[in-house]
Amino acid sequence: MSAPRLQRRPQRLTCAVLVVTGFVLFLTAAQADRSQAQSQLAAGHYSEALAEVNLLLIQHPDDAELAFLRAQILTASGQNEAAISTYRTLVQRFPKNPAPYNNLATLLAARGEFTSAAEQLLTGLQIDPVYQVLLNNLLALYAHEAAVAYQRALDPADTSAATADPPDLTVLQSLGTK
Repeated sequence: MSAPRLQRRPQRLTCAVLVVTGFVLFLTAAQADRSQAQSQLAAGHYSEALAEVNLLLIQHPDDAELAFLRAQILTASGQNEAAISTYRTLVQRFPKNPAPYNNLATLLAARGEFTSAAEQLLTGLQIDPVYQVLLNNLLALYAHEAAVAYQRALDPADTSAATADPPDLTVLQSLGTK
């Protein structure tokens, strides 16, 4: 090898190290911002957490975990319609992850849309047939539906069964939770 070619190798190596270091620092900063938003959510500072996540989503629009965190913040702050919209976007953009289907189902069930909630849980189970939280939530949903149907059969004039509390379904806290 010629001497000039050998001299360029350290320069290339230095450039590569700088690029990798910059990328690692960028990812570390994004993770720190995400952790800060999660801490704000846990502390009940919803508007700050939402503002932080919205800024991060501008920088990382294809980050499913950030979008999932945004939906969690919206749910915790009582903005269920916006959370439902975010979960619907998540299942459209990332259809292979069952967690958003689960959380969308919990919100739909909470507003009495049991058929739609069951459809979301069943879709999630098609992706991962042994996802325990989805199975448990589907069981709770079907048990609730059966109890309402049984109560109606016993007393057709009793309308309170139709307005009974929705089932208590488990909400997932991260995309990787099973």
